[in-house]
Amino acid sequence: MTSLLPVLPAKYEKVSPHSGLKNTTGSMCYINTAIQTIIRSCPKNKALTFADKLINSGDTFSKSFGELIKNLLNNAASVVDTANFVKEFKIKNIDLYKSNDSENFVIKLIEHFKLKEELDISAYISVERNTGRVSYSENIQLIYYPNCRNMDEVLEFGFNSQNFKRKIKNKPNFIYISATAHILYRYNPKNLNYLNIKKELDLTRYTLNNENLKYNLKSFSRFTPGHYSAYVEINKNWFEFDDSNVKQISEKEALDVASKNGCYFIYEIKN
Repeated sequence: MTSLLPVLPAKYEKVSPHSGLKNTTGSMCYINTAIQTIIRSCPKNKALTFADKLINSGDTFSKSFGELIKNLLNNAASVVDTANFVKEFKIKNIDLYKSNDSENFVIKLIEHFKLKEELDISAYISVERNTGRVSYSENIQLIYYPNCRNMDEVLEFGFNSQNFKRKIKNKPNFIYISATAHILYRYNPKNLNYLNIKKELDLTRYTLNNENLKYNLKSFSRFTPGHYSAYVEINKNWFEFDDSNVKQISEKEALDVASKNGCYFIYEIKN
């Protein structure tokens, strides 16, 4: 007897319930990546409240960004048009028709829309591309060593360097870490570097009173020569956002991509 059940291919991809972003200019993958990682890392209700505030601000660029956020979070399995966002774009020193670094754009996005206050991304660690010097929001200077094998070692070297003896005082909901310095070594065939990224980041030993402070990886950007894409954990599932293309992947796949090609990382506080 012939079965009436549909025959599925041996390997198939799950359809994502989340929306991608149109690459309107052909060179804004770094912008789409920054938006997906920042906005989708925050609680949806908080992001939508922030979007309403932007829409009612009276500024056309803020309004276009607010509308983009609402379309992104409310329209499942679609491609959100970015044309109006591009038209009203006002962030200084960014040419939408030229390639740029997503990790730099994230900082500009955070600062332009005051996301540190609005979405509680109140601490970020950023590795400078050329010197390896790291700036921290509480005026701490870290040094990144290219031979570090994982993020714990990066922080260990930095927080224990001779440049400072300060400790983390606050407990932000999100921490942004840019680890782009090791990418320079990673793409040097003579000195490839695999930065082992784990789901949990424990910052307890760096706090002022040794208070429990742990974070889980929430999102990150992937850099391959000439292109950026976003990876975000949503309701315990990982998704890849490559401009308009969105697909679900396993946590193991996500951590492997982060370790091999991760550019910046957003960690959410662990309750």
